[in-house]
Amino acid sequence: MDKIIKTLMAAAVLALMSACVRHETEDPDLGPTDNISMFPQMEDVSRSVINSTKELESHQIGVFGYKSASGGHQLIFDNKTLYYDAVWKYSGTRYWDKRAGYWFAAYVPFMGTSGSGTYVSESQTGGATSDHTLTIHNIPKWQTADQDAKDIMTALSSNSAAWYLENNAGVVDLKFRHILSQLVIKAYSVSEGSEFKVTGISIGANQNGRRVPDTGSYDYQLNYTSGSASYSVQANSYGVEILTDGAKVPYLNDTDKKAAQSLIVSHKLVAPFISDATGTEKIPITVSYTQDGYEQNPVTISLGISQMEQSKTYLLYIEFKDSGNKISALDIQTIAWTDVIVDDSNFHNW
Repeated sequence: MDKIIKTLMAAAVLALMSACVRHETEDPDLGPTDNISMFPQMEDVSRSVINSTKELESHQIGVFGYKSASGGHQLIFDNKTLYYDAVWKYSGTRYWDKRAGYWFAAYVPFMGTSGSGTYVSESQTGGATSDHTLTIHNIPKWQTADQDAKDIMTALSSNSAAWYLENNAGVVDLKFRHILSQLVIKAYSVSEGSEFKVTGISIGANQNGRRVPDTGSYDYQLNYTSGSASYSVQANSYGVEILTDGAKVPYLNDTDKKAAQSLIVSHKLVAPFISDATGTEKIPITVSYTQDGYEQNPVTISLGISQMEQSKTYLLYIEFKDSGNKISALDIQTIAWTDVIVDDSNFHNW
């Protein structure tokens, strides 16, 4: 059924654009007989701006795209505006070159390629094995943005023209994801006679002083050849706390029940972050807490990972006890993107 819908959608796009001049030869050896159609959709919900694939239709989308060509890669979409008018459209119809491979990167909302505010750029390095990088510049710190701030999301797609035509009716699916990630920390105690409360959790820096950014503005880079994303990093910056619960850490006599009965003590919105290139330096966190009403020395523990990837939620359980190493971390887990109600309307990119 999905393939039939996409086939009908592609036919509709072709009919509506039939008057457009072709921008590529109709050489039978190349066979560009079908136009490149696009279908944006939401892979994650977006609290402040876009909550569904349907709501994407009210936004303009920017698209970059390359195809393989003799001696290198050819830019065929250069911040092309994708917009919805009965179907998704763009000006200057492009057609599939059946012998080529394709790489696409898209972002929403649409923005210009220069300016003093947030803008987008694209770069290519290398020849036949080119790397393509989409950069969004001067993103403001999200926790103090004004009411007009927009969520920023990106989508990638790459494959051969033959694959798009044979498997997806010539349609490029653009599945949008958040440019951020989440860190959820849950706690429980194995000491029945002690009362623990978490008063703060901060993400630390590695040996080179690298931290996840949240102050000032920063750049987001997405290599859409490899699919890896990263941010520029700044000194003295941390993840943004969107939920803190200072209630008593629950005592569990059966730790197998930790998933259901432990307490969320921190929920942070953070930028994709790579601690170091080798993966040997793990990301540290520092836990501040009280025991039986008395403030204790903060404890630094490792998250057990060296990077946090775009559009993923990382879940860590920490265990409290009243002797020895009072706080220990269990293995971190990667879970589905968490939809959380946030009362503060100043948050964006969420």
